[in-house]
Amino acid sequence: MRFLADRQIIELSGNDRNIFLQNLITNDLNEIREKRILHTFFLNHLGKIIFEFYIHESSESLLIDCNKESTHELIKRLMLYKLRSKITIKIREDLGVYWTKSKLNFPLDPRNKKMGYRGINDKESISDQNKEPDYEQMRINLAIAEINKDFLSLNIFSHELNDYDKSISHIKGCYPGQEIVSRIYHKKVKSKRIFYPFRYSGKPGEMGDKISYQNREIGLLGSKSDKFILACVNRDLATASFYINNLELIKMEYIEK
Repeated sequence: MRFLADRQIIELSGNDRNIFLQNLITNDLNEIREKRILHTFFLNHLGKIIFEFYIHESSESLLIDCNKESTHELIKRLMLYKLRSKITIKIREDLGVYWTKSKLNFPLDPRNKKMGYRGINDKESISDQNKEPDYEQMRINLAIAEINKDFLSLNIFSHELNDYDKSISHIKGCYPGQEIVSRIYHKKVKSKRIFYPFRYSGKPGEMGDKISYQNREIGLLGSKSDKFILACVNRDLATASFYINNLELIKMEYIEK
């Protein structure tokens, strides 16, 4: 198993934990017991992603599996909505997120089944196994974008992510941004930009760097692996016919001369 060191666990406990979180997220928390794990978004009123995270089922609490850089801001946001809700929010430093391609007791990643199995365990009880495939490389190859790696909070809408529909329920009650999400769903709107893994050469650049094609801006860089770099680009350019060289999108036919 791979220990995902960039993830952190927030424990949400108390009698009101389910109804409290249900009113804030895009997915349906009523399905957590059956599915054991959900992926969801926390949106602003315009429908842009503030946070994206996993929720793991536990007998007496909900365990939020989020990017470590988002932890404290997410807790602050949850506390703003707490009011008189009977909940307790705390960071669990003793727990870690683990990932494996092998079928163990972990549930499948709900965003994409090809991504393998994901679960939470005590940090001291499981050691990192280098025989496992590289998590980041697989994630990038499957075009699974993550916050703080491929985009920042409030930068994009949920429908600009691949497999976003598995993180949204269209039958549950209200949550921030639902009106925008519902309008996109019923009008079957397709985003102008999507994330796509391109081969790259030269200096790969950093997250958020602008990419150009024929002297016009067409997207932004995300994270990179050994061979591929994930980028959010105009939908018509998201094909294997292109590669990225020094922040410029180039047609494959021009690689060799």
